[in-house]
Amino acid sequence: MSSQPNSATWVARAANVFTVGLLSSVAAAAWEARWVAAQTGAWLAAFHAQVGIHAFMGLGVSLLVLFASLFVHGARGPLAHLRAWLETLSVEKRALYARLGSVAAVLLLLAWVLGATLSTRLLGTESVARSAGVALSFSAIVATFTLGAVGVALAQILGKSRLTAPNVVRSWGLAAAGLVAGVLLFVFIGTTSGQGPSYQALGVFRRQELDLRAVGLLAMMGVAAYVVVLPGVARMAAGLLVVTPLLALGVFVGSASAAFSDAGTVRALERHAPLTKLTLAPLRKLTDRDADGFSAWFGGGDCNDQDPRMNPTADDLEGNHIDEDCSGRDAEKSVEAPSTVPAVPHIAHPPQIPKGLNVIVITVDTLRANLGYLGYARNVSPNLDKLAKKAVIYENAYSLASYTSKSLSPMLIGKYGSETDIGFRHFNKFGPLDRFVPERIQGKIRTLSVQAYWYFHEAGYGFERGFDQIDKRAAPTKHIIEGDQTSNGDELTDNALEVLKDPKNTAQPFYMWVHYVDPHAEYVPHRQFDFGHKGRERYDGEVAFVDQQIGRLLDYLEASGLMKNTAIVFTSDHGEAFGEHGMYRHGYEVWEELVRVPLLLYVPGVAPRRVKERRSIIDVAPTLLDLLDVPAPSGKDRDFMSGQSLLAELFLPQLSARPIFIDMSAGPYNEERQALIENDVKVIMSDGKVLGIYDLAKDSGEKNDLSTNPEVKEKALGRFKAFKKRLREVPLIRKED
Repeated sequence: MSSQPNSATWVARAANVFTVGLLSSVAAAAWEARWVAAQTGAWLAAFHAQVGIHAFMGLGVSLLVLFASLFVHGARGPLAHLRAWLETLSVEKRALYARLGSVAAVLLLLAWVLGATLSTRLLGTESVARSAGVALSFSAIVATFTLGAVGVALAQILGKSRLTAPNVVRSWGLAAAGLVAGVLLFVFIGTTSGQGPSYQALGVFRRQELDLRAVGLLAMMGVAAYVVVLPGVARMAAGLLVVTPLLALGVFVGSASAAFSDAGTVRALERHAPLTKLTLAPLRKLTDRDADGFSAWFGGGDCNDQDPRMNPTADDLEGNHIDEDCSGRDAEKSVEAPSTVPAVPHIAHPPQIPKGLNVIVITVDTLRANLGYLGYARNVSPNLDKLAKKAVIYENAYSLASYTSKSLSPMLIGKYGSETDIGFRHFNKFGPLDRFVPERIQGKIRTLSVQAYWYFHEAGYGFERGFDQIDKRAAPTKHIIEGDQTSNGDELTDNALEVLKDPKNTAQPFYMWVHYVDPHAEYVPHRQFDFGHKGRERYDGEVAFVDQQIGRLLDYLEASGLMKNTAIVFTSDHGEAFGEHGMYRHGYEVWEELVRVPLLLYVPGVAPRRVKERRSIIDVAPTLLDLLDVPAPSGKDRDFMSGQSLLAELFLPQLSARPIFIDMSAGPYNEERQALIENDVKVIMSDGKVLGIYDLAKDSGEKNDLSTNPEVKEKALGRFKAFKKRLREVPLIRKED
């Protein structure tokens, strides 16, 4: 490659920018296709679908770069312009600027680290976002001027040698490369929470919800179009200036339909292509001709974009020879009807259970269904295993989502997330019409909460409502959003024991909720539970640590005699992924490793047993009311619960299967994900579209997608739609309130 075009004309400059932009967009599509192919193995199909979108984006980036470049540099490229400007300076000035560039790179790296450190500190306080933004802006301005002054002073001290203009450009290039390498190094060695020493603050950019890969690809296109100069462009400038944009548009239009014909490829792009998936929604909206919310292009799924009655969410009428739901075939009367939730006879208060029960709910954040009593080989849960021997074990229990606020809150309310006024937030808030269990029992018994994280006790979110006493001493004073590096399970247990030892709390029947947060990333090492240094090994160490603390709580209940009259409900809000489907941690998806959770019910007078039938934590709230002899909701208007008490079935010899519904609403960091499991078949949906269908009896790892079979898809989709009709959904307002 040459560093300067042969003819410094506007046409040559424009042709060079468009050509480089197109080539870099193709390279970006090829690179992004690798991320998709890592999950599907189909690189060529992914590339075919992505290259058109990338070419279109490359054209847009090229236009922006061209206008900016022509405004700043004229017809010359930036490097040629820079050299020409440096030639006008004295040798001493050039030497000064060369040194200044090197010093500036170091100082900019320092500024990045300080800025990221300050950001994580401010975002972890109780300051509102606007105040934090003003403070960050002010700090950035002060830091810029301060570091700039220091840089000029150092450059004057160091700038004694003489350099030619090309050498100055090279020194700046090396300084810029060093700056980028330094930033990437700090991002790699930092923590995703941004906590720890200042140099670890840049680790926040590895956070999965940020997914800066899309920004990186766009930056690569832009920098390439701005800097790179191709040899020989001047000789073909006029032709390239016409052909390159037309070629980009042609590839875009050509791939918009044909390349998105395979549903499997489309689903893979929507999940694993960081840049492409951001463009699909706006492109589909722009090409939705009948305004029904679905497009016939870009894999939008609309089989007739001139009839709003035909789209993937429509009800397919049986036998009318019209495919209303775009499933590929007309619905037939032979399609199996969706199953109903079996009715379990209500028992007012089983005689085997003592009167005036205490109830303790123990929940652990981010706990997979991998414990000793569930067959996990590593010894991480001896205390819970001991409790399981005298409890009812639900071997196949499911959370309501893979985000805490979209799972734990609905569980304690007793409604599916879409039946609550959940709002479009990451930390969801719940209004007075969504009543938590403590609100229904306060005044009847003593209600206690012991917490180690701000979200579960701060006013305005809902978790704090209905409690006579909330002990929050174990919670960090900072509002840590994600990646808590503290370890407070021991302090949480200390506080719980202190609450239980207070006579005013246990002289009457009480309800107590204790929530452990330690297994949530970051995974803090514990010397006494050292299984290794890898992510899963440290996670298991956190689980073992929490198990030890729960064991202390259980031991006190036994020693104090409270266990004889106390029921214990133990579960989790969601699981954790360790690369099973190409993702780590949790949120975003509803794979089994993310939504299968432990569920134990210890009730005095109830014989221990194992339940293999699938159950959902939607049943926890009505079970708690039954255990406490509190009347069920009226069922009128918004005063209802969607779950079904597990208490009565604890005495039934045989249990029936129930449909399991997972309901994760959209938020600032995630798209909607819903799933229905019936007869071992799990269908995963998003905004009315089927993302995958799996037979969990044969494919518990969810590797074989059955949605390509039209008959299987039709049955699963019909069951899903029928189940959704039973819900009392509340419209989701898609804005951060």
